[in-house]
Amino acid sequence: PTGAEAATPEATTTPAPQDPEYGPPELRSFPGGKQARELADRFAPLMALRSFDDLSQESLADMGLTEPEGSLEVEGAGRTLRLEVGSKAYGSSDTYVRNPSTNTVYLLSSKALGALRTGSTRLMERNLFDFEAIDVAQATVQPAKGGSSREFSHQGRHDEANSYWADPQKLEDVDTAADGFFKKVFQLRATTYATEAEQPDTAAMEPLFVVSFDESTVPAITLSRLVNQERSKDDESVYDYYAQSPITRDQWVKVSRTTGSDLADALDGLLGS
Repeated sequence: PTGAEAATPEATTTPAPQDPEYGPPELRSFPGGKQARELADRFAPLMALRSFDDLSQESLADMGLTEPEGSLEVEGAGRTLRLEVGSKAYGSSDTYVRNPSTNTVYLLSSKALGALRTGSTRLMERNLFDFEAIDVAQATVQPAKGGSSREFSHQGRHDEANSYWADPQKLEDVDTAADGFFKKVFQLRATTYATEAEQPDTAAMEPLFVVSFDESTVPAITLSRLVNQERSKDDESVYDYYAQSPITRDQWVKVSRTTGSDLADALDGLLGS
């Protein structure tokens, strides 16, 4: 040929989207928050929107119950109820389930199953205290590495917006270091309750401090940190921060790295001021 031939682009095809593949479930144990308590109320008793008997195999297939995507077990009063979980009803988030012992199919409200689908994020109790900062009259901070503890008084609690922390010997003066420190303490939230395989190496943990409130001798919260080997560099250590309190049932739970780091940095100034 004497002229350049136009190149013909090759036909391309877009691969069809693949369904996600799920591995074995990760079992986590954690205290339930408000949504968990509300969910428990919906399961006592568990009421269906509709029930269906004597369905054909074709109908069961349409409902996703010939090859169920999962199962649900509810234990109570010495009995266990097991349900196979199928598809969502067309045009809604309500879900078909089947009792294999009776072959009865039920349509369950999304309010009953929705929270369970993301239970580790929606049902987990993230608070580390079962009281508010305004309820606390005094606090003691004990450095975990040794050294002297220090007490602080919470003043002006009748006016939450203007309350402040002070040295017991200088009640009229705002202790700015303590004010910032306790504000961060009460901002701490559990971000993750570990699975059995994710349990932190407590022997390698670096304890930071213990805080107790009012007259209690039981620590209200303990904070420690652990070097994150994957994120750390030769010249810089990156830490993960863990806390435990009575509300976590004394489990170590991961907390915000930013808030934990701020508290670690503020500790020397707090105890030395």
